[in-house]
Order: sequence, then C-alpha cells, then structure tokens
Amino acid sequence: MLSGAKRLASSPDVRQPITLDILENLLVAVPHVANSSYQRCLFMAMFIIAFYAFLRVGEITVRSHSNPNLLLLSNVSFKTIAKASCMIITMTNFKHNLGKNPVHLEIKPQPIRKFCPVQIMKNYLKVRGVKDGPLFCYGSGRPISRSEFCKGPVIMDNWLRRYPLLLAMYLSLFNIQVSV
Repeated sequence: MLSGAKRLASSPDVRQPITLDILENLLVAVPHVANSSYQRCLFMAMFIIAFYAFLRVGEITVRSHSNPNLLLLSNVSFKTIAKASCMIITMTNFKHNLGKNPVHLEIKPQPIRKFCPVQIMKNYLKVRGVKDGPLFCYGSGRPISRSEFCKGPVIMDNWLRRYPLLLAMYLSLFNIQVSV
C-alpha cells in the first residue's frame, strides 16, 4: 500500500510513446549505420519486437550478468494459422507477474513485409543461430546491455545526429535528454 501511495506522489512520466511512424523511421535508419548484416538484423529485431510485444528495455537487455526477466531464445516460437506464420513470445518472468503464470503473446504478420515483426524476427534468427541463451545477443552470445541499447547505440549515433528529428524521437523513447 505504501509503494502505491509513493507512486501517486511521484513525478509524471515524460517519455513520449513510440508510434508506428517513429518505429518505421528507426527501422529505415538501421541499415544505413549498422556495421554488419548481423547488427542490422539484431537492432531491427530489437526495435520491432519491443514495439509489437510492448516489452520493457529490461526484458531485451541486461544491466548485469543476471537478469531473470531477460527473454531467451527458448521463449520464441512460430506457428502457422491460416497459411500465415505467427510468432509466439512466452513471457515467464516479468515485472508485474505476481502469479508467476506464463503469458503467451501472439504477434501476427503485418501486411507491409518490410516492417513485418514476424519476418524481421525470422531474418534475425537466421543469422543468430540456434544456440541457447539470450534472445538478443551479439554473435559471440553476449547479451546486449541496457547502456549499449539506450545510448542510441553507437552504430546509430552518427547517422541519427545528422537527422535531429529522428534522434529526438529515438532518445524520447528512453527518456534520455541531451544538451547540444
């Protein structure tokens, strides 16, 4: 009860919601700045899956070596419904899962194949491979850290700075303020 009262007195959340237009702009930016096809697939998958599955940054990145809420490769599966491949993300640990019951998120394909979360995830998984571990990781298997993801990953930094509106949209996602 005290923690609920504390939240009532806290300052308002100033982060802006990400829209489909912002997401598409981010996805368009990634191929221009990624150092490799692996990084391109990785960051496109992270952005689009976080959007469509309403994920928290802590569910796709790590702050330290252990993160019980981190999505694993084993949390993702695909099934075919009416000749279309759907993605199922099974959330076993997450912030407000008091009953500890798994939740299954079904993400359906989108009509624009270029921005389809199912196809983008399949593309990422082809280059990631099937080794157990974090869903989103570098080729070595090392998970993506929160700081690497939230800094406006270094691979996107220079390109985004050339396009200030796109940079502002990206930074607003994580409530990151920059003085220039």
